[in-house]
Amino acid sequence: MRVTLRDTWRLMVAVPAMALLFVVGAWLPHSASTGDLQQRLDDANQAHSSLDALEAQVARARRDIDDLAEAYRDRSTGLVPDIDPMPEVIGRIARLTEAAGVVDHELMTLGQEEGEGYRAQRFRLTFSTGFEAAYEILDAIEHLHYLVNVRSMNLTRDSEQERLSVALELLAYARVSGDASAAGDTP
Repeated sequence: MRVTLRDTWRLMVAVPAMALLFVVGAWLPHSASTGDLQQRLDDANQAHSSLDALEAQVARARRDIDDLAEAYRDRSTGLVPDIDPMPEVIGRIARLTEAAGVVDHELMTLGQEEGEGYRAQRFRLTFSTGFEAAYEILDAIEHLHYLVNVRSMNLTRDSEQERLSVALELLAYARVSGDASAAGDTP
């Protein structure tokens, strides 16, 4: 077999061409997957940065919710005096009504001595209905304290319907107890 210059030339061109085809064939899929991988990496970085922004918004929303809950707690407990001074208030009202009873009794006996029966009757009725009304008012205060300070703590920020029902119940109870105390009946 005889090798000519022409065969040598073909061989010198064919070997680098095959090597070049091999390199391009091996590099081309790698280049495409690298580009795809780079695109995925860019997408992940962008999603991560948007996730950081969303986490900041969630943190702000949680702080706002905590602030609103604290303000709601302060407002709901500030509507009615705390339960601790309530016995003291009840004692003061009882002492005042007892003192008023003593004064009414003295005025009644004084009115009987002076012959003013109508005036004595008016004071006696004022004392008896006032004394009963004072205890009805205390019962209403305790009930309203329960409704406002205890049940309002169980309300969530999304339960507008429950808030409305508690407000309607408070209004109805105040109206019923007001009508009963005006009529002299107990609720």
